[in-house]
Amino acid sequence: MEACICIEMLHEELPYEERIAAVASAGFGAVEFWSWKDKDIPAIAAAARSAGVRVANFSGHREGDLLDPAQRGLVAADFDSAMEARSLLDCPNLMLLAQSLGEGGRVLRPRPGEAGPSEIAAMAACVRALLGRIPAGVEVSLCIEALNTALDHPGYAVSKLSSAAALVSEVGDPRFGLLLDFYHQAMMGDDLLSLVAGYARIVKHVHVADAPGRHEPGTGAIDWHAVLSALGEAGYEGYVGFECSPSASSEAALEAIARLWRGL
Repeated sequence: MEACICIEMLHEELPYEERIAAVASAGFGAVEFWSWKDKDIPAIAAAARSAGVRVANFSGHREGDLLDPAQRGLVAADFDSAMEARSLLDCPNLMLLAQSLGEGGRVLRPRPGEAGPSEIAAMAACVRALLGRIPAGVEVSLCIEALNTALDHPGYAVSKLSSAAALVSEVGDPRFGLLLDFYHQAMMGDDLLSLVAGYARIVKHVHVADAPGRHEPGTGAIDWHAVLSALGEAGYEGYVGFECSPSASSEAALEAIARLWRGL
């Protein structure tokens, strides 16, 4: 496993390029972010090269809902744009959402309840179409993220990891798997060790923030040493993205993350 720092919520006073340098100075070799649209991607690529840092993950679309067939063209166009950015960054992972989000993480077109078989089938058709748009020879994984509806994203149709796993099974392509966000699943009341045992084999990327609070590890109730050790023991070899807001300073948050990582 390799630690990865999300540069969206840390060092918000700095331009994104300088956030990459700050992450590298803290001893980390990978970063991720959300949208490519609000960033100077050539400058991000240059900053990452200069710092010896890899961009490991970002959004594969920001517009359109996977579960709405009428929006499939919108999703595809956004995905093509994301793939252009990915080519400059040599990024291995792109994350997908069942529904697009607005400011503050608000679900733009909320749905009642969890996705059922028809929604899973619609999303699977959309994901298969996106996989078909990846040029031959390009190695990139797509991953679906479940989000909590308990606090942050009411109306999101995939809050259960079992629903996301059903989508992975329906798509049936090794390039598509789960983005396991431990914060979101903790907020849904899930047992995190059970999730690792049940789903590690299809996880493509991981997000970490403590719960409650969504701050750095050590500020909430999760035993991160147990959870991340179990993840490694289950055979996960990908990136663990720390997607958290600092409880105090960004420097202190990065230090807490580094301390946890050294102890694994």
